[in-house]
This record gives sequence, C-alpha cells and structure tokens, in this order.
Amino acid sequence: MAVAALVTITALLVFIQMSCYQKWALNDVEYERYMNDRAVFAGERTEMTEIIVNRKLLPLPWIRLESKMDKSLRFKSQENLSIVGEAYHRSLFTLAPYQKVKRRHQIECTKRGYYPLKSVTMTSGDLFGFAQPYETRKVECELLVYPKLLHINELPLPSKSWQGDTIVRRWIQEDPFVNAGVRPYGPNDTLKSVNWNASVRTGDLQVNKKDYTADYHLMIYINFDQNYQNWSRERYEDLMEMAISYAATMATYTIKNGIETGFGCNSYTLDTEQKITNFKQPIRMIPKASKAQLHAIYEKLAKLHLTKSISFAQFLQQDIEARQSGKDIFIMTEMVDVEMKKQIETLKRLGNSVEIIWLKDVENKKQA
Repeated sequence: MAVAALVTITALLVFIQMSCYQKWALNDVEYERYMNDRAVFAGERTEMTEIIVNRKLLPLPWIRLESKMDKSLRFKSQENLSIVGEAYHRSLFTLAPYQKVKRRHQIECTKRGYYPLKSVTMTSGDLFGFAQPYETRKVECELLVYPKLLHINELPLPSKSWQGDTIVRRWIQEDPFVNAGVRPYGPNDTLKSVNWNASVRTGDLQVNKKDYTADYHLMIYINFDQNYQNWSRERYEDLMEMAISYAATMATYTIKNGIETGFGCNSYTLDTEQKITNFKQPIRMIPKASKAQLHAIYEKLAKLHLTKSISFAQFLQQDIEARQSGKDIFIMTEMVDVEMKKQIETLKRLGNSVEIIWLKDVENKKQA
C-alpha cells in the first residue's frame, strides 16, 4: 500500500512539474544575439555574442537554441556548442532563477556573402524530458562578408592599357594626372591635394584641378551572362566570385587614389525590398570618390546574387539610351558576342573609353 502511494505521489509530482514546464518554461526568457563586426572581409574572423536571461523563479535545467547558419560561417568548436550537418548552430544552456548568461562564439568567414540571422528556435523542458515546449523567435542580427581583396598587380589588366593614352595609364600610376589650374576645396578632397599658395591668394582652400577628374569617371562592370558552350555551375560561380574580388580590389585602389569610381552589373542584390517585390533590378552606382562610396560598393558586392537579372546586352543598351559619356569603363566578362561588340563601339562613339578584362584569364591562372 505504501509503495503504491509512493508511486502515485511520485507520478503526480512528475506530472505537476511537467505541466509547469510545459506552460511556463519559455515565459520571461529573453534572448539577444549580435555580431561584434557588422562587416568583415572574406577570410577574416569575427565574434558572435549570445545573451540569454531567465527572468522568473522557475529554473531551467536545460534550454537549447537552434539557428540555421550558412556553412561558410565556420564556428570554432567549444563546450555546449554543436554544428549539425554544417547547417544548424545549437547552443545549450542551464539557467537558474533570474540568471543571465553571455556566451561568445568565434567565427571564421570563409566566403563573400550576406548572412541574415533572423530567427532562433528555443526549446526547453523538465528534468525528465517529458515536456519540451518550443517556439521560434525573431532576432535582429546580420553579417556582411565583403569580397576578398587582392593586390592590384594580380588583376589581369590588358597589356595594351599600360601604353599610350589609355584607361590604365590615367589611374594605375602613382601620379598619373596633369595639373589644370585650381578649384575650391570639396568634401571628398584630402589635405594632400591642397594648393597652399593659391589658398593664401584667394583666402579660401584651393586644390589642384586635374584633367582626368574634370573629364572622366571610372565605371567597373561585371557581366553575369553564362557561356553555355563551356558551362558548369561550379565553374561559373568560381569565375563570378573572382570577378567580384577583382571589382572590389580595383575600386579600393582607385577610390583611395582619389578617382571617382562607380559600379554596375546585370545581377541583383538580396535586399529585403527586392524579396518582397520579387523585382530583380540590375545594379548601377554613379561614380564617387569617398570612403562611403567604397563601403557602399563593398556592400553591393557582398549582397550580389550569382544570377543575371537582365542580359548584359540589355544592360549596355540602357547606357546607350541614357547617352552616357565621359566614362572609363572596365568590363569583366568571359565573352563578348556580336551584339556586345556593337554596343561597345557605340559607347566609344559617345565619348567613353572601354576595356575588357577577360575572365577566362582568371580561370587559366587558377588552373596553372
């Protein structure tokens, strides 16, 4: 009789505590996640911090947090952390009443991309595992991984561009510009460019005016059309990723040397607005020479999807219809078909310079 009563009481207590955990385990549990860096370059490391707080009297013997993570974000192994199938990040916590726990995770960012970490599934329960309530919560956390930067000499620039009055000669050398008088100091100018003698004469800051900056602006284009004669998904992605790294490297060099630089391509980004409208808009960024412009280009490159939005022929036709002129255009492409050749000639007649960076050279260099 006593044994039966003990079993009954035990079963009742187990049922009560199971019911309590089923109903209240996830109540008054706060969770926060953030990255120490909003953006890093591919190959760099950053840190993700998790903060969880149990704001009630009921202790939590265990609580598990699960989030889908891209396998390109590699977590350093540590206690109470597991990566399932290189896709799911799991953290396990034990929380006493009114306890706060902060945990830091080291992450190696192996690939360019935009990584929104917008939700977490929270599961808890009693000591015996009978109750396992769960819920999915939204969190505001994202990480941008910029393309890997290379040395400027690693860019496969056309050999002819190193001779004569062509695009590269204007900007690749340390001092490629010719003075053409002075102009007022602007927000994007550096103190090194100030002409102090002219400033004293006029009473206002003056900088040396350059023939190039007065007449030309640099545009970097990437062609995302696919060459179906020699196409595989892996090969295509390798070529496009290398082109994106080249674009980031070129923009870094030119903008840091004071050259107004823009970017364009016939792909699109994974911005929230475009997800909602399902409208894949090609990229066009007008030339500027500022730190903000450089980071804006980095961000666009990080978010680029490796799929075209329109054909590159349509993309160039938009320039022609807009009567674009006065631009130095670099086109990174694997191919130039008959229609593109006609459009390039038209752009030149409109007063632009156009050079091709062949992406097949990238592939050959990679295989060498």
